[in-house]
Amino acid sequence: GALVQSYHLFVPGAPLPIGDLSAAAVRMLGQSFVLGMQIAAPFIVSGMMFYLGLGLLARLMPQVQVFFIVVPIQLALGFLVLALTLSAGLMWFLGAFQTAFQGLFLAR
Repeated sequence: GALVQSYHLFVPGAPLPIGDLSAAAVRMLGQSFVLGMQIAAPFIVSGMMFYLGLGLLARLMPQVQVFFIVVPIQLALGFLVLALTLSAGLMWFLGAFQTAFQGLFLAR
């Protein structure tokens, strides 16, 4: 029965129906970029605040090489943000992954 039904879906000699596949691929690509930005949001916010503070400090003390001195603090801050948000980011990714694949396989 499945073999006969496959000839109704994929007609021999006719072009393959790739419209649904391309729409699903574009939707998944867009969702993956949104998910990447959501997971990276703590790093983006902490980095922006950190560099805003460094710019203010460089304006207040122009004779000090602020960006040279602050590299170890920047590394430590990055590792701290990573340690605090790693489990939440992974849970966020797994939830989105599960939702995406449930929607992909249960679309019919």
